[in-house]
Amino acid sequence: MWRVLAWVPVFVGVGAKDGLALAGARALNKALDIGGAKKLTYKEYPDVEHMVIVREALPDVFAFFDAAAK
Repeated sequence: MWRVLAWVPVFVGVGAKDGLALAGARALNKALDIGGAKKLTYKEYPDVEHMVIVREALPDVFAFFDAAAK
């Protein structure tokens, strides 16, 4: 299954101070990397916690989608 999904663009963004999702995001990034994901973007946002990650990551997410659509 991973081989089929290896070329699917994936964006993982998480706040470096996110006590709820940081460990899971890091584990997901590692698993996707080990699994051979070819279009993986992982970004930790410094000084960002769980409640504001969407606001902080949104410009990067839109840029990621724009690049993936080309």
